[in-house]
Amino acid sequence: MDVCSRRDTTILMLILAIFVSISYIGTLPVHRISISHIDEIGDVSDPNADIVSYRSYPEHNYIVLELVVAGIIISDPDSVIPSNYMYRLTVVAKCPGDNRTHIYSCTFKDGVVSQYFLDSEVYNGTLRIFFPFSQFIPDSYMIGFEASAYSVFGYEDLGLEDRDSEIQHLFF
Repeated sequence: MDVCSRRDTTILMLILAIFVSISYIGTLPVHRISISHIDEIGDVSDPNADIVSYRSYPEHNYIVLELVVAGIIISDPDSVIPSNYMYRLTVVAKCPGDNRTHIYSCTFKDGVVSQYFLDSEVYNGTLRIFFPFSQFIPDSYMIGFEASAYSVFGYEDLGLEDRDSEIQHLFF
């Protein structure tokens, strides 16, 4: 075997190894993090319970869950009287090869997220909840994002149900 033939064989093997590696890496499951939904304004007569939009996006080691209402997010943690509003942001996840969904429901009322000891912030009509990646059960990947707003006055605004998506893959 001469030098050209050996070099050509080496190059061909490297190209084949790169192709196989990319094919494998491209099928790895990943979180579907950046999700955005718009809700009809005015479908609920109470603006503080009327969802305008909700979205999720990555920020450092968190998935930020953001909810915007037409009015303001009612969230006074120092109030002696509990508020009449509750906001829920729900992360939907699945494990590869399993059709069952895992629901991570984050309920915000009176300035506190009642599950998972999560941090949150409110600015007028926007609520942000910081959901750490460490909250997911092992081999579970985010596939959807849902929102709802409630008032004890009988108003409720339910966002779209987002539970039928498949697990996203890195490239393919």
